[in-house]
Amino acid sequence: MTPTDEQSHILSLANSQDNLLISALAGSGKTSTLEMFERATKTKPVLYLVFNKRNAKEAESRMLFTTTVRTFNSLGHRIWAKATGKNLSLSPKKSQEILRGIINEVPKRDQGPIWDVFWDVVQGVGMAKALGYIPEGKYEHAKRLCSQGEFHASLDESPDDFVSDLIDAVLTKSIRLAYEGNIDYNDQIYMPALFGGTYPQFPLVMVDESQDLSPVNHAMLDKLGKGRLCAVGDPWQNIYGFRGAKSGGMASIADRFRTTSCDLSISFRCPSEIVKHVHWRVPHFKWMKEGGSVEVLDKLQN
Repeated sequence: MTPTDEQSHILSLANSQDNLLISALAGSGKTSTLEMFERATKTKPVLYLVFNKRNAKEAESRMLFTTTVRTFNSLGHRIWAKATGKNLSLSPKKSQEILRGIINEVPKRDQGPIWDVFWDVVQGVGMAKALGYIPEGKYEHAKRLCSQGEFHASLDESPDDFVSDLIDAVLTKSIRLAYEGNIDYNDQIYMPALFGGTYPQFPLVMVDESQDLSPVNHAMLDKLGKGRLCAVGDPWQNIYGFRGAKSGGMASIADRFRTTSCDLSISFRCPSEIVKHVHWRVPHFKWMKEGGSVEVLDKLQN
């Protein structure tokens, strides 16, 4: 394919020493651009970080053999397994199991109030791991990313002392179990980001969907970013704050890594009428093909 002017500009920086932050709008060919960038750069080998297995599988089929494709979870899993020297056991319902164990240890008459806040506690533990919160006075050697007050302020409702104590109790036991090799999906990132491990070093790290990185993802990136960084994301689609995505995450990457900013603003997917319809929000959005239509419904249709 013939690169656009924007893609040509990015490719012209392939063999510079610059760290790049590419703002890629919907359908603007970011994967194809990264594929061309990977072939153009002499900086190898490359680590390419994506968010899910499906994207990882697609990337593996397209990237060069010199590129290692990982999800943040799979990379963290390998780092933590090496750090503990154990075969890790993955328990997706780990927090639920820990909280049920706490409930079983108290008299029956006291169990009801805990059951009433069961899911508030489980969701709180998940958010604590995404934000990098560690209970006060515990694991002082670890790298805390936020205080208890900052963690509580991030939740939909600030927890009362009862819920707060339960979150801390589950989280403290979860950390201890992670050292024994029992982890959940959140631990795959939380533990190596905050509690240590040996990170592989690559001359170039490429990161997809950088607008959705959580604080613990950012902490991992700091430990990986000893060479060049090429991060791609869409700041207009930063919609995952409810699961811990860092607000203004791309701006943080720009500041931390002193990146050169590049744009991919021409959509190959969306025709002109659809692109124009979102100019109120993204005025620099462009299109490759004319046409399309936008219909505003008066009510939801079956």
